[in-house]
Amino acid sequence: MSSLKALPEFSAAMERVARLMELGDPRWEPELAAARAVAAALPAEYQGEAEFRLHLADHVVALRDNDLPRARRHLGAALALLAADPSADPTRFGLLDALCAVHLRAENTSAAADTLRLMEALIWRGPQREVILRSREGDVALAAHDYRAAQAAYREAVEAARGHAELAEYLGAALVSLATAQAHAGDADTAERTAAQARAVVCDNANDLAGLHEVDLVVARIRGDLPAQRQAYAAYRRLLAHRGQFVHRVLHDEAAAGRALEEQAAGRHPQAASLYRELAARAGHTTNRALALLRAAAATWDAGEPEEAGALLDEAAEILRDSPHLTLRASVEVYRALFLASLPHVSIPLVRALLPQVQAAAIVLRHLSFQVDSAPARREFADYWAREAIEVCCHLAFEIGDNRGVADMIDLVAATPAVRVAGPSLLVSAPPRTGGLQEAYRVAAADYGVLMS
Repeated sequence: MSSLKALPEFSAAMERVARLMELGDPRWEPELAAARAVAAALPAEYQGEAEFRLHLADHVVALRDNDLPRARRHLGAALALLAADPSADPTRFGLLDALCAVHLRAENTSAAADTLRLMEALIWRGPQREVILRSREGDVALAAHDYRAAQAAYREAVEAARGHAELAEYLGAALVSLATAQAHAGDADTAERTAAQARAVVCDNANDLAGLHEVDLVVARIRGDLPAQRQAYAAYRRLLAHRGQFVHRVLHDEAAAGRALEEQAAGRHPQAASLYRELAARAGHTTNRALALLRAAAATWDAGEPEEAGALLDEAAEILRDSPHLTLRASVEVYRALFLASLPHVSIPLVRALLPQVQAAAIVLRHLSFQVDSAPARREFADYWAREAIEVCCHLAFEIGDNRGVADMIDLVAATPAVRVAGPSLLVSAPPRTGGLQEAYRVAAADYGVLMS
């Protein structure tokens, strides 16, 4: 084959590989092997370009395999090939964006933030620059579970993309991200509206489509709507069956939980517990692993194995020890309290030991409900996350005759939210510290970093 024909053939083969990967079509693999064979025959002056493009494809394959170190190596090698080219900032920007995404998948928020700063330092000023930067800023904030900052950054990304037809793909992705942050903040109504906007513009990107199913699931869970959860899980699984080969591993983890939910809803608790443990064993993300263990603990308790359920909670708590996911960390303690409250005979020493821990969890969960600014969203978050915590605190305190503990929880719920000045505007924030619950406030500060003045 002549070199004049080889380079166009290689380029065409790599375009086919990219498209097949995006579609989840298994023909990408022989196409990539064929492209490698063509690349090997290219003249020396084209080898660098071919090597660069193959590193990009291999990075995508590594992500499919959830081999994040390998993905970073391929991106590093591609960046190294650009080192001597001062005009390559647009390409360098794209590679750093991909590297930032890999760091986020690895839950290395500090490395992702460092990479974002490198992106901001580049001179390139393409039309999608601001959308990508603000989207990644939102991703870093979301990884730290700072839902307010994440939503602010994603809104900026949406505004930067609006009105630019050539940025439709980025607008759709930014809207999906914004809906995700709103859903995780407990704002189901707003998340649903944003997801509807996203569906109108989102491009044929499997990860974005999967992200919309993820929003549907969270919204259904917040509302306690089991039929909607089943419907969302079914649609999610259909998408991943046809297009899921290169979808983010974390999204696969959540979609797979639908089978366990069905077993649990049917009262087949041992089977549900087994499925959740399998999900935990293969989860591609520590948060997903902890969530699967938490669900496994609930199913195991319902299956009549309290010691095993407690061990699963301990394992989830250990995984989450330093996690910024405060809602999930607090939920571990709420589950402990719910398990204890369901026993036929309450152990007073056990309740006295656990009560400050679950009271602290209730304080943290109510505090976090003020990460959103609308009153309906705060109520929705509190109902989904904090109501059960407050109720079980009152139940346990009542069971051991701790009337002061019951009154203190009522004071916490009744406390008027504080109004604080933020520039020219007023924002409602979490209520100030109430009179009782001294040990619980200490635990909230020491274990969760939530300080109440």
